[in-house]
Amino acid sequence: MKYTAIIAPLIVITVILLNQTFAEDGQLHSEANFTKPAEKLAESCYQHWLTLNWTLTNSEVLASNNKSFNDGIKKVCQARAELFSKAMR
Repeated sequence: MKYTAIIAPLIVITVILLNQTFAEDGQLHSEANFTKPAEKLAESCYQHWLTLNWTLTNSEVLASNNKSFNDGIKKVCQARAELFSKAMR
């Protein structure tokens, strides 16, 4: 938990960079590319993350209250769902 504030953003950045590398037609996370199961999986991932109640550093401020961090987690969940959906095709 001590290094969560450092590790979590690095994971988010890595996933975003990988998504940019493999994005089709220059569109990232386009809602048109989502299928219903992928949307449900992304939402499920995000809801599970909310239950973890991550905090930022030692301040006890919930990470879900930080817009940038919250948006980053949503992108990670979307990326996971997209990758999973493509792997299942």
